[in-house]
Formats: sequence, C-alpha cells, structure tokens
Amino acid sequence: METKERPIYYRSVAMIAVVLTLSSSQAAEVKHVVGITEYHAAIVDSRVARGANEAVIERFFSEPKVNAVLASSGFSSERLIAHVMTLSDADLARLAGKIRPVEADVRAGELKDAQVTLIIMAVAAFAFLSVLVLAFK
Repeated sequence: METKERPIYYRSVAMIAVVLTLSSSQAAEVKHVVGITEYHAAIVDSRVARGANEAVIERFFSEPKVNAVLASSGFSSERLIAHVMTLSDADLARLAGKIRPVEADVRAGELKDAQVTLIIMAVAAFAFLSVLVLAFK
C-alpha cells in the first residue's frame, strides 16, 4: 500500500511543479496595461498642476488688498492658505480656477472696493467650506 501511494505523491508533486513553472513563465510574458514611464509621467504632471494651483492661491491670498480685506473680516491669510493646501487636487484646482479670473481684476484695480471685498469673501468662504467638507468626509 505504501509503494502505491509514493508514486502518486511523486506524480502530484511533479504535476504541481510543471503547472507552477508554466504559469510563472506565462505571467512573465503578460504586459502591464500602464507602463511605469506613463505612470511616472502622470505623477509628475499631477505634481506640476498642483504646484501651479498652489502658486495661484498663495499669490492671491498674499496680495495686500486681499490681506487687508481678510484681516478686517477676522481671517488670517496664512492660516487660510495653510488650510486650503490640505484640499485634494481636484478641489484645489477648482478653487484656483475661481481665483484666476478674479486675480487680474483685483491687481488691475478695475473693481470697486465693495466688489473686491465681496469677491474675496466669496473665495474665502468657498475655501473655508471646502476645508470643512474635507474635514468631515
């Protein structure tokens, strides 16, 4: 009885070894859907876009006129910038998208003080609410 079980055991081990060898060689031939260079390029692009959005937001909230409006409303631009930088890439891009059109008008002085105040408060409120939503997710 022992002699019959051993050849079956050896055959099983041999079959498992053959299956593992074949499956590992086939697995080595499988190409990835996304190559490592494409993945790296996507990460770099994402970092560059986030850096550009952060620069827009920091530049806007560092403007003297914006700082004055925020200070008169009880906001600290430094704290607001620090909290805004915790937003996701998508939320940061959305905020920067809202700031870009306003930024040129504020710098050029084309808006009245009341308009500038309303716009700055709206942007600050959007940033604050975005941070709150992120905090309670």
